Amino acid sequence: MKYFKEANQIWKSQVPKNGQSDTVEGELIRAVEKLRYEAQYNGNGNWDGGFGRFCQYIWGILNDETVFDIIALEEIKLDKYIV
Repeated sequence: MKYFKEANQIWKSQVPKNGQSDTVEGELIRAVEKLRYEAQYNGNGNWDGGFGRFCQYIWGILNDETVFDIIALEEIKLDKYIV
């Protein structure tokens, strides 16, 4: 993973043991980790609306004009077709 050290630092400093993070960065890492864990360890067998909300949250942040400039937003939109 290209940014493992950075993600790990955000996890350690901004994601609480329980509940939501107080920061966007922490909440993004928490959401991605929840989705990764569910896919890796449960084969998405426990998928429910909560996981869908994580996806909506991530997609909303990735499309937020106050977070990313227009060039980055265009790149993100193109990347969605690659995955």
